Amino acid sequence: SGPPSSIGSFDSASFSMKDPSGAAAGSEGTATYQAVVPDTNEEGNNSTINVTFLVRFCDSYSADNNYCYF
Repeated sequence: SGPPSSIGSFDSASFSMKDPSGAAAGSEGTATYQAVVPDTNEEGNNSTINVTFLVRFCDSYSADNNYCYF
């Protein structure tokens, strides 16, 4: 399953992604979230920012178990 469409207000949050395509090791993709910065920021208003995760999928069964981290 893919990443959640929204993440609640947390100090930190985590999710996992899986590539179901069976593509060769080295495939990659992105997941973009729009984050809201609380009105306690320097500008004094609720600003938004896009946060994009680049995800690389590797073959865990290959030589040296070359997992990818992001």
